[in-house]
Amino acid sequence: TVAKVKNPGGLAIAPAGFGSYAGQIFVLSAPDAKAPCEVMRIDKSGAVASFAKLPDAGSLGGGKATECRDLEFAASGPFGGKLYAVTNGNATIYQIDSGGKAKALATLDKPLAFEITSISFTGADDKKAPNAMLAGTRPKTEVAAKVGRIDILGTDGKLKGQYLVGFVSPTGWGWA
Repeated sequence: TVAKVKNPGGLAIAPAGFGSYAGQIFVLSAPDAKAPCEVMRIDKSGAVASFAKLPDAGSLGGGKATECRDLEFAASGPFGGKLYAVTNGNATIYQIDSGGKAKALATLDKPLAFEITSISFTGADDKKAPNAMLAGTRPKTEVAAKVGRIDILGTDGKLKGQYLVGFVSPTGWGWA
């Protein structure tokens, strides 16, 4: 069976311990480019179903969760056991539990709005930011230099500093 999902923006495979969904595929998608993103679940038979609707958050784009960008599971540490989605229309990172409940963890829209391109997670042995979330960002404004960076976020969703600076558009990277 071939699963069909429109406008995918991120894909993640559920680890053991994420409810009864281990090995199932989750996709961040929207029915069209301007519609709000939602998390879809593809079960082992190929059936596609809505798993989580992302709530409005922030001030950009009317707070709508549009421009699906990334979807990641945190393997362990303080972020472990949850699924995380990134939408760029409202510059928000969402935290989703195994019951499909989504909440805004971080919104990077003030004092300067940022594009969020991707997220990843560090391990406990990372010397600069142990057990942290990393987010690829760059300013959204046209007047600012579009120098990207990888920001460190805490479990409270607050920026804790920069991990690396100097990218044009930090996207498509991972952490090992």
